[in-house]
Amino acid sequence: MKKYFAFLFAAAMCVFANAQGYEGALRIEYKDSTGKANNADIFIKGDKYYIKRAGGGSEKYTAYILDLKTGNLTCINDLNPKSAVIFNRDKVLGIYEKSKFKPGYKMHETQPYKASPATKKIGDINATPKKAASESTLYEISTADIKVNFHALIPVLRIAGFWNDIEDGSNAILEGKTTNRKTNKVSTITVTPTKMKPEDKLFEVPKGYQQVDLNRFIAEQAQSPKLADLVRGLAGF
Repeated sequence: MKKYFAFLFAAAMCVFANAQGYEGALRIEYKDSTGKANNADIFIKGDKYYIKRAGGGSEKYTAYILDLKTGNLTCINDLNPKSAVIFNRDKVLGIYEKSKFKPGYKMHETQPYKASPATKKIGDINATPKKAASESTLYEISTADIKVNFHALIPVLRIAGFWNDIEDGSNAILEGKTTNRKTNKVSTITVTPTKMKPEDKLFEVPKGYQQVDLNRFIAEQAQSPKLADLVRGLAGF
């Protein structure tokens, strides 16, 4: 009987550990169709994601903090005056998509991928190669279950200029390639996971930064016909 309960406890702990999700870092290396490199380092702990601009992408902000529990995205500017703009990710990025403020931007865009029966080794991770095609684009990706919420992460990476239009639901994409059928122009994405323990201070707005709460502003200006343009001016993507 003791052995049985010990087995149940071990199994429960295993399920608990798997449910905790990924803790560590991701290196995003995205080359757009012009060959420009757009890189970011992401640190993940619990429900919080710290995204640090490493080159390319939007120059408006130095870093971003995504809190999945509250749904808020904090955009950090290290230039004087140092500031942090806080807003609900879905509301503001939804405004950007609906108003077409950023050409081609969509929060979510996925394809009916067909998985290969064979797996592919990427580092020490077994990944599944997949392919899809639309009228204009060929898609090739490799996905793996690394417990990262890509469904929540990709809209932020896109608006910040660190991701193209590849997406496969909530599956984590470790490699991706798009090819324009007409021009043969290619864009690529490589994601490199590293297990480590991020510091808690990464997920907090540094002291001395002026904080701008866009959520309050949106609530106050909800009836304004110029709300979308006002949000665009304050968010600044």
